[in-house]
Amino acid sequence: RDRSQAISGEIRAAIVSEPEAADVPPPRIKPEAYETYLRGRHALNTWAWESRVRARELFQRAIELDPNFAPAWSALAFTIIAEEFGALDPERDEVLGARAAALRALELDPDLGEAHAVVGFLALYSDWDWPVAERELKRALELSPQDSNVRHGYADNLLVMGKLEASLEQTRLGRSYDPLARLPHQEVLYHALMAGHYDEVIAEGRRTLEKFPESTSPHGPIGDALWALGRYEEALAEYEVRWGPESDSFRVFSEGFERAGPKGASKALADRLDERSKTEPINPVTIAGHYAWAEESDLAFEWLENAYDVHSAMLLHTPFDPYFGPILSDPRFAALMRRIGIPQFTE
Repeated sequence: RDRSQAISGEIRAAIVSEPEAADVPPPRIKPEAYETYLRGRHALNTWAWESRVRARELFQRAIELDPNFAPAWSALAFTIIAEEFGALDPERDEVLGARAAALRALELDPDLGEAHAVVGFLALYSDWDWPVAERELKRALELSPQDSNVRHGYADNLLVMGKLEASLEQTRLGRSYDPLARLPHQEVLYHALMAGHYDEVIAEGRRTLEKFPESTSPHGPIGDALWALGRYEEALAEYEVRWGPESDSFRVFSEGFERAGPKGASKALADRLDERSKTEPINPVTIAGHYAWAEESDLAFEWLENAYDVHSAMLLHTPFDPYFGPILSDPRFAALMRRIGIPQFTE
């Protein structure tokens, strides 16, 4: 059944004074737990970092108030993997916590679509187990076809399998079901970027900014699309907003561009991120991408190997990410994808 049907049934069960069938009492949830859960959903929908932290706290509180409230367990699991997406190493405590929360949700409600989606998402990005990922994400879609988070997971599976147009269509459907949440809009931009629809990224990104003027996230994919099109000055303006005009990244990138053009910008930023990675966590795929865009192939592959070692989820997107275009024809790239086991490189 659809998650919304499950929730509505639980609300109804909580407010009716007498059960319809005396021998089968309806499930009940504590109103305070449900209200706390809804507040968490609202915070999650804004998609700012601070609101995701708040959402996680609220879902944990809802579980404390009612440990048998399955949607709160599922929402907690989804929030954790959203925060941890860059590095979903199967052995990380955060990933183990998300997996446990999703499985607990399914114990309480085996037909909870979002929980199946989280299990599928972890199978895809953390376990690199393609059959389980497809099975769980398809099951999630059957149960909750109008849940944008479920569509997101299914779209990501299609993306990793190389079905770019189909993945983009799934994100568009997800956005249509939840137009007031930020994440579905951002997913459309990202999947359009991966599919190479740069003009669509720019146009849809502008519309997203009109809808959510306080958000800076759309400036990232807009900038990447402009950069891929060779519209460097326009892209720099987008990066300035996304990264912040006073940020170290924007300063290094823009100064590198002034000195040595597009490749110089990417090389300068990659070098700086390399230096910073010694004292702060930076996803190695990000560093590899800037080296690749600078056509510094050896350094790019060095960092891709680092990404492989830490099981970075972002590795699975590199065949379609415009940053990695300059090194896709290098035999080392296909060899790495075969080690990961991505079907399009192993068949």
